[in-house]
Amino acid sequence: MDEGWIGFRTNAVTPANLPTWLDLARTMAAIEVVAFHSYQLMFLERSPDPGDGSPVSYLYSLVLTLSAHGMAAVIVFFVLSGYLVGGPAIVRARWGQLNAIDYFAARGARLYVVLMPALVTSICAYSLARHLPNWQEFVATRHDLYDAGRLFSASAGVTTAVCNVAFLQTIACSEFAGNLALWSLSNEFWYYVLIFALVVVWSRPSFTFLIIGILALFWYAERHDPAGTHIGTKFIFYFLIWCLGAAVYAIRAPAVSWLFLFCVGLVGAWLLYVGGRRRNGRQANWQPA
Repeated sequence: MDEGWIGFRTNAVTPANLPTWLDLARTMAAIEVVAFHSYQLMFLERSPDPGDGSPVSYLYSLVLTLSAHGMAAVIVFFVLSGYLVGGPAIVRARWGQLNAIDYFAARGARLYVVLMPALVTSICAYSLARHLPNWQEFVATRHDLYDAGRLFSASAGVTTAVCNVAFLQTIACSEFAGNLALWSLSNEFWYYVLIFALVVVWSRPSFTFLIIGILALFWYAERHDPAGTHIGTKFIFYFLIWCLGAAVYAIRAPAVSWLFLFCVGLVGAWLLYVGGRRRNGRQANWQPA
């Protein structure tokens, strides 16, 4: 294909040396997320204080510098997911090679190999934590970071477990056993389903109803989330980021086109961020009559 033209890939084959670099990126992102949350939990996002001695101040500065990019690492995960899942789905659908059974079998295996151990680990950790001395005080002092007060009433019952297995956490139920990180698996699952519906809807118009249903779930989660998990934009915001990764894989285009798309993405992200902040501000200032 001429480099001056924009078009789709002709196959869904990933270059041989690329998976190694993607695995490295995912590993580094995972370490950064763990460091980010560990710093929040153990140090309460404490910044170096002028009253600290030099060694302590340097230590805090180092730890803060290394762990301050957790949200960026989460975005890396979603971009890579879009690149590795959404991109090939678009290409295969474009050339009539997308098989629903193969697609969902692969996606289900990828998700459940993470989710099932996470549920077991969550109930074990939650049950153990509730029997430790002073655990309530520890949680209460971190309320502002994670709305951690929810841990006092977190559900670890069968109904919540089944709801999480169906990837409806943050939509129809809370995260199982207080494991707030499970929100991302719910997002991932619905992105997998939504991208499949979007790429086949032209040949199978009945999938329009599935698309409408998923968007309705997103709307419901954003509007009726009492814990504020979605801040009004989380499902859509991360889906757009996810789609950016998919587009990078599926589309061949000159560098200037990608630069333009990147700038548009930055503007869109800023608008979503401002919209979410304004919505939160209105909720914070709202007083019942």
